[in-house]
Amino acid sequence: SNMSHDIRTPMNAIIGFTSLALNHISEQAMVKTYLDKIKSSSNHLLSLINDVLDMSRIESGKMKINKTVSTVEKIVGDVDTVMQSPIQMKHLEYSLIKRGILTRPVMMDGLRLNQILINIVGNAVKYTPEYGKVQFMITEMPSISDNTSSYQFRIKDNGIGMSKKFLEKIFTPFERDENKAIAKIQGTGLGLAITKSLVDIMEGSIFVKSEEGKGSE
Repeated sequence: SNMSHDIRTPMNAIIGFTSLALNHISEQAMVKTYLDKIKSSSNHLLSLINDVLDMSRIESGKMKINKTVSTVEKIVGDVDTVMQSPIQMKHLEYSLIKRGILTRPVMMDGLRLNQILINIVGNAVKYTPEYGKVQFMITEMPSISDNTSSYQFRIKDNGIGMSKKFLEKIFTPFERDENKAIAKIQGTGLGLAITKSLVDIMEGSIFVKSEEGKGSE
């Protein structure tokens, strides 16, 4: 029920712009504008549905980790590529810092690690105003046991930050901060809940520090 409004909004946009396109079928420029809006709304709707399905799999215990050989360097590069467009659109000062050996082949679920990092970097970009700063730091850490590699990912921004009250329930599904600054920013409150669950399944740990008006890490 919490998701019904979030799903209805892009669905209404898709139906509305489809009707407009049909009514102006001979006006190519106008139809292209409507199709672009339909595509954007469709991608948003798909991301909502994917989040709901992921949350459902997690809650039912059916979320599986599929390990393959990859490198942290590749995963970070993929995240960096995906995030470049929204970073440039908001004119953010973005820095990517790498420390240690990140090119070593390791067994991991690269798809899920990519999802975790895009969720967090995406939030930093989403909740940082234009011309703000976002830093993405990756550090190879001392191994916790033989035949393992440990990495730390730190994502820091100087955006709107979060209230102390919200920090207590930040990883709870469907929760969003009551800060008026985020009212117009699209979000379901599922991204960090899914992120926390995936990190737990992958036997990692996640922490957050934040202050309203100063940013988050």
